Amino acid sequence: MKMTITLNGAPDDFAPVLAGLGCVETTPPPPPLPDDPVTWFRSKLKAAGLHSEDVAAAVGLAPSGLSARVRGRTPWSLPEAAGACSLLGADLSEFVHFFGSRKAAP
Repeated sequence: MKMTITLNGAPDDFAPVLAGLGCVETTPPPPPLPDDPVTWFRSKLKAAGLHSEDVAAAVGLAPSGLSARVRGRTPWSLPEAAGACSLLGADLSEFVHFFGSRKAAP
């Protein structure tokens, strides 16, 4: 049987009571990230209703420069990364997962 309880007040006030009743807070796991940064980037573009040219122009890059960054051939600068995240509505931790520790390819 599933039961929904609505409580008025601060969540911290009720946490000990709910824990005593055997209730545990559940948070759904985040969706899995794709293995490929290009796939991730394209999915963010689609979700935001944008084209790669829109992102490139907004962060001050030519489309080829954006492509080089997405494919890992050129590292992102901090302003470029922040602008891309903001425009795409991307979570910074996701962005860092794909591009934070990548080295420019020779």
